[in-house]
Amino acid sequence: MSTKDFRSCAHHGMIFGPDNKDVIIFPEKANGNYYALHRPTVRSAGKPEIWIAESDNLLYWGNHKHLAGLREGMWDSGRIGGGVVFSCGALAGGDTVRMYYGAADTSMACAELSVREILDSLQVIE
Repeated sequence: MSTKDFRSCAHHGMIFGPDNKDVIIFPEKANGNYYALHRPTVRSAGKPEIWIAESDNLLYWGNHKHLAGLREGMWDSGRIGGGVVFSCGALAGGDTVRMYYGAADTSMACAELSVREILDSLQVIE
């Protein structure tokens, strides 16, 4: 969807397949592209973990790569994703962005990263 006036909008179709959850689109370009975090839910993609994709136009997404995984025995050992803790998927303040949730059998919590850590991680993904 896109809008110019926040009163009407145009639908452009799905950007990720239906077997996907917790999509966060970062609104600013980094390294010349837009980035989105997402969580494929099909078993062929592995466990419910965070993946990253990129786009130069916000319509077509590719270069999907695994970004963050479950941590055995930790608070995020059950599943992780990006879009549940905050309605916009992320909450930024200063150089800190809180951007994912984790769950295990008895707990839920959120983690935070500095904006610099996010940008640095984008540069090393192969």
